Amino acid sequence: MKKLLIFLLAILCFEFYSQSTCWQIIKAGEKHALGIKPNGELWGWGYCIGVGDSTVNLFNCQDRYIPVKIGKDTTWRVIGAGKDHSAGIKANGSLWTWGENFYGQLGEPTLPLGTRFPIKIDTSNQWLNVITGDYFSFALKNNGSLWGWGRNVAAILGDTTYTNKSIPTQVGTSTNWLSYKIATGEYHVVALKNDGTIWGWGGNNYGQLGDSMLNTKFYPTQIGSDNDWKYIDAGSNHTMGIKNNGTLWGWGENQYGKLGNGNTINKYFPTQIGTDTTWKAISLGRMHSIGIKKNGTLWAWGYNEGGITGDDIISTWMRSSPTQVGTDTNWVSVESGVYGFAFATKTNGTVWSWGHNWNGVLGLGSPSIFGNINIPIQFGCPFTGIEELLTTKSSFTIYPNPAYNKIHIKNINSLVNRIIITDILGIQRIEIKGDTEHIDIHDLPNGLYHLAIFSKNSNYSYKFIKE
Repeated sequence: MKKLLIFLLAILCFEFYSQSTCWQIIKAGEKHALGIKPNGELWGWGYCIGVGDSTVNLFNCQDRYIPVKIGKDTTWRVIGAGKDHSAGIKANGSLWTWGENFYGQLGEPTLPLGTRFPIKIDTSNQWLNVITGDYFSFALKNNGSLWGWGRNVAAILGDTTYTNKSIPTQVGTSTNWLSYKIATGEYHVVALKNDGTIWGWGGNNYGQLGDSMLNTKFYPTQIGSDNDWKYIDAGSNHTMGIKNNGTLWGWGENQYGKLGNGNTINKYFPTQIGTDTTWKAISLGRMHSIGIKKNGTLWAWGYNEGGITGDDIISTWMRSSPTQVGTDTNWVSVESGVYGFAFATKTNGTVWSWGHNWNGVLGLGSPSIFGNINIPIQFGCPFTGIEELLTTKSSFTIYPNPAYNKIHIKNINSLVNRIIITDILGIQRIEIKGDTEHIDIHDLPNGLYHLAIFSKNSNYSYKFIKE
């Protein structure tokens, strides 16, 4: 017992990784999200069908309120989170899918219902990127060709038909698609080629394909004639892009002002949003848009679903113009989920989440206790190989450590809204709402634990030993 205690104390004092190395990639779907850590591990959380945790039954599973590790592989490089399915690419170029397969969205016809863990599809090992949508998927090969499969509603697969595809099928004959500039909406797709032109296909009932027409496009069709596009993304029925000069453009459905041009009138061709020339990145959800400027500020607009505009004013249900989220100037990337939630990364590598917490998609814990979040809150690491959630100094003190039957928190205050204890595998063991000063831990097995305190102003994290 003494040797075990010494070992656990050594772990307690050891810095595993800096917070800046916790997440390398995060992708958000409709009700679940995926992340890759710097060591190549794959993790998932939220709606269980798309997570890929092989310990659950596909259609009778439990949502994951905090990240869970998916398999043991450490070679994941690219991921995509769709509606109820997911996909990923490993370092060797192999393509893998999992989740629901009712429309062939996994690209594997031998599994009509789906699979609860990643399976390899295709044998070429030539894949560079994968993008997942509602019930369909797209992937790019290293020769620049684009391939799609799954539900072909509104001709979204771009193969000139409405026929569903259960295996990857090439989209046209072009081989100059940019690997990281392909985006999917609910019924449309937009993509950039390496010559700076933008192309779209699929549904166009709101003008989301930007050609001033409202008819479906059965194959990739160029949007305008400009060749200076740098970045593109698609919401459910709207599209936005950034040009090389830093200007922001939007078109398609403008319900709730999600195009950001100050009104709610649909636009049927690319329309400049404001006069700013400092836009750096854009990410769209179903009814909202989020952008980052070159000065590192974060901006949001559209329907304030779940508090996604991030300005802590729930009573303001829509923003028709870009509104700054907080005052920080160190944001570098943002990833929007479909239904009013998002993840954003700062220059120090920390990841923050906010908005709807349906199915635990924010990765912060149970939605029944920790509901919608209307300001960005730091999204920490699973306990396996992590350090503190924040480096912010705390006035809280936990004692005793090691602990036996109870753990006490000194200087607890009314700003605290949640306390979570997880074990060394990242499994949530205790969750308490409010500012409880004394926590009963007598039912916990002996070992090392992580205690996280979530307050209105910040998050704090501690390690303790249960004897």
